[in-house]
Amino acid sequence: MVCSRLLVAFAVLLSVGACSKSEKDMGFKSSQQEVMREMKAALTKSGIQYHVDADGFIRFRGNDQEAVMRIRGDVEQLVADGQAIRYDKASAAYLKSLLSSEGLKFSVEVRDDGEWIRWHAQNLQQQAEIDMKVAQYTISMRGEKNTAESGEEKTPLKK
Repeated sequence: MVCSRLLVAFAVLLSVGACSKSEKDMGFKSSQQEVMREMKAALTKSGIQYHVDADGFIRFRGNDQEAVMRIRGDVEQLVADGQAIRYDKASAAYLKSLLSSEGLKFSVEVRDDGEWIRWHAQNLQQQAEIDMKVAQYTISMRGEKNTAESGEEKTPLKK
């Protein structure tokens, strides 16, 4: 009888401890500013409440720890394996539409020097294909611009 009461008391203590732990604020900090920027954007997009404390740690509720760690893994992979590129507005718009049509995740960051698009290809071949399409688009846009400025007629390219 005494043993069963002790077990019940111990179980109650464990459940109280588990509740208080899950409600406790958790946090993390990365030395990579890009990871921190991307995490804030991803957490905001996912609707997870967070704040940045005075020491620069991103703080969140313990109840959200599993979701935050999953997001953090995605962000760290994107930053580590992805590429960030800055193009003129037309080429950037083309790249974003191309990435969307391919079903690839990407993020956009506006910096002092322009809009940077960070994305992650599924393999090197896909990355090369997308890079080539954007390069071809950019060259064709420059060609059209130069033709319009010079007043020359545009002639179709022979294949």
